[in-house]
Amino acid sequence: MPRNQNIAFLTALLVILALLPMSLSGCAKRERSAGEIRESANKAYDRGDYQTALSEWDEYARVYPVPLASDLGRGKALLALERPGEAIIPLERVYRDDPRDDEKLQLLISALYGAGEHERLISLLRDRTRQPGTVEEFLRLGQYAQEIGDPDEAERALLAAARVDRGLSVEPQLKLAEFYHGLGDEANALERYAMALWFDYTNEQISQRIRTLGETPGRTFVRVPREAVEEGILAPDAAPPEPEERG
Repeated sequence: MPRNQNIAFLTALLVILALLPMSLSGCAKRERSAGEIRESANKAYDRGDYQTALSEWDEYARVYPVPLASDLGRGKALLALERPGEAIIPLERVYRDDPRDDEKLQLLISALYGAGEHERLISLLRDRTRQPGTVEEFLRLGQYAQEIGDPDEAERALLAAARVDRGLSVEPQLKLAEFYHGLGDEANALERYAMALWFDYTNEQISQRIRTLGETPGRTFVRVPREAVEEGILAPDAAPPEPEERG
């Protein structure tokens, strides 16, 4: 073999040998599958390492760029990192995809509330009361309206909850009583406490609140829930159930 060819051959061989460790190193670092990344993200979140969880979900989105696939995990991690404004978009996407999932709804509520997006939050909760609204949906709207300082919206929602309930359960009556009590409206608070007490006139928690307003609770203090009377379910003078009747 001519001398020049020998030199060229040796040079090429040296280059190949020099590159071989790099090639082997690259082969050793196998890229993780989407499933492995997702599992790593969930484990990081579960152990409270939210920054790693977020990074893993970002990597998951790169490896597996399917709509909604990483949104729930990213949104939860961002909320845990106290970055609610950034969590809104991914959490809104997963909520819109499955609005019946209460966990996804509550996560979106937390993001909107935490980011100070109060108008969007109330709009979301109002929409849910039109689907049609359940007692729980109206109570939730009333709760958050109170928390953001909108007593008019809160009162409308709580009264609607009582109407939808038709005066058949204690919670709407008690929520109204607490709402009025918080506003300093003692007359309406006492009226609704009396209606809440109708369901169990021995309830000590409700009785104590009535005492703080200067009245004496008991069987003779109770009032039939207004909505039950309006619906014709109970007479205005219907006796409250006795303890044995409540089971």
